[in-house]
Amino acid sequence: MSQVLQKLKVASVKGKSGKQKGASAIEFALVAPVFLFITFALIEYAVIFGALYCLNSATAEAARRTTVFQAGFDEANYKTFADTALSSALPDYISIFKTHVTLATTLEDCGTERCIRFKATYGNYAANPLIFHFPDFLLPGNLVSESVARIEVDPFSN
Repeated sequence: MSQVLQKLKVASVKGKSGKQKGASAIEFALVAPVFLFITFALIEYAVIFGALYCLNSATAEAARRTTVFQAGFDEANYKTFADTALSSALPDYISIFKTHVTLATTLEDCGTERCIRFKATYGNYAANPLIFHFPDFLLPGNLVSESVARIEVDPFSN
């Protein structure tokens, strides 16, 4: 048994034959682009999910802040409060993130109550990506998040 191991050890020390020289470089050249493409795709999609998480968190936080009853508030006061809550809840994420996000709040009926809809949109992500991307990546058009909060208008506000 030890003779077999010695022969294997001697064969591995001698190195590769002349036909095998450069095979590792060729294998690396074939595998590296695929590996790098997958790595950068994972990074790009992680950034996209992070941006979407920021939008979701901002709309949810603004809705949470607005649902708290405010004495003396009418619909206009709630709308102003909601606009401020949404813009302050949006975090700085990566470089140009905030400049491409459109924020909107709208008053609407929801059953017998009044509600405020919060909407945050990162428009045309494919044309305005947050980080460099390869042209072959499939990127989403818009990143959109919406939340709705019921408001209680103070009947004595008028």
